[in-house]
Amino acid sequence: MSAVDAAISAAATPDGQRYAADELAAARSEQAAAQAAMAKQDYDQARALAAMAQADADLARAKSRALAAQSAVAAKSEDNETLRRRLLEQEPLK
Repeated sequence: MSAVDAAISAAATPDGQRYAADELAAARSEQAAAQAAMAKQDYDQARALAAMAQADADLARAKSRALAAQSAVAAKSEDNETLRRRLLEQEPLK
């Protein structure tokens, strides 16, 4: 369960909450279900749910990193386009 906790903590960044909220919520729900299964001593079910929680947390982290990177690229592209337009509007050197 500590690996699940670590995976969820790693995914629960501001970007994770922004870009992968559904996956993060699923991981937390599966984590809670795994803990409930452990309390009932249903260790097979707890293991399965913990594995699902870790997979969803890993997915949330990967998705948030990818979408954050795409957002950064889009912002840089927009900045570059603005600079290009400003440079083209300047008078040519004499």
